[in-house]
Amino acid sequence: MRPAATLLALCLIAAPAAGFEAELDAAKADLAAAGQALAATEAAADRVVALGIAVRAYEAAGAALLTAERALAAATRRQVRTLRAKDAALAPLLAALQRIGAQSPALLALSPGEARDTALAGLILGTLTKDAASAVAGLRADLAQLAALEAETDALAASIAAREAELATARERLIEAAEARTPDLPDLGQDAANLAALALALSGVPDALATTGAPNAPLPRPVDGKIRTGFNETAPDGTRRPGLTVAAAPEALVTTPLSGRVRLAGTLDSYGPVVIVEPEEDVLLILAGIPEPLVRAGQDVIADQALGFTAAGASTTGHEEFDTDAANRAFDPGPPTLYMEIRVNGTPVDPGLWFAYMDKEKG
Repeated sequence: MRPAATLLALCLIAAPAAGFEAELDAAKADLAAAGQALAATEAAADRVVALGIAVRAYEAAGAALLTAERALAAATRRQVRTLRAKDAALAPLLAALQRIGAQSPALLALSPGEARDTALAGLILGTLTKDAASAVAGLRADLAQLAALEAETDALAASIAAREAELATARERLIEAAEARTPDLPDLGQDAANLAALALALSGVPDALATTGAPNAPLPRPVDGKIRTGFNETAPDGTRRPGLTVAAAPEALVTTPLSGRVRLAGTLDSYGPVVIVEPEEDVLLILAGIPEPLVRAGQDVIADQALGFTAAGASTTGHEEFDTDAANRAFDPGPPTLYMEIRVNGTPVDPGLWFAYMDKEKG
């Protein structure tokens, strides 16, 4: 490439837009809000609910930080590509200048070919010196921007680490507060008669699945995540279940959207580790996939109260029949899942009519 064309190419290589500031600002705001929510738990009238809100806030901040991390990484890659392109475009000009500087005027006079190059280089240096200086200044600015991106990356990594530590603190305090609230009740959930009654209430799936009985407005989600298998939908393994399977983050907080009484907090055949809440007579909310519940059978709970957490790592609800990818999990463990089922008068109803899970989120 000729030197004049080199400068033209440098002018055509535009500096990339950063394209991450909005995501980073949103993540910082979410993290600050989570910190405020945790601080507010000390004076809260109901620490269990308040700590649950704080944990959810930290979970939201984690998602925002991940989005910011991806946007920042993309901006860094764009900046590196721009620098490489400008470096490649500037190399021929630098090579010509080095050749000119390495030769004496007398030698140039005896070498017409080289003298022609010298004249051309002289013309370029004489007429486009400002452009050349601008190109070099642009490279310096791009290098400074790359250094700034790397500094932002380091700062973001520190924020992510701080969020993990603060989330762990919030979870520990929530567990302690929930244990302190748990009444000294007999283990009704493991009573044989109670289990038999629950099994009878949950047994069978009528041919005509109910679609009524939903609240007027969607209730808060028991857990944040995306629908993996929908209501009465055939899973990849061929099974069909009258509930929703939601892919959630490891150790995601699970809360009750309604006040009620815990009918079971333990293990139920075909459901695995489960918490069942009865918000009103003849209505059961079944949440399977909570290995260590924070409540006990017979305990009264209020809306938004923590019930427990999903599994710590790649996991299922505890039984393969609710694992929509059981055959593939040895190769791709996937995220933990929470299975949700609602029964009204013993009949399954679509949880999607109750909770704010949208079809577009299904993945």
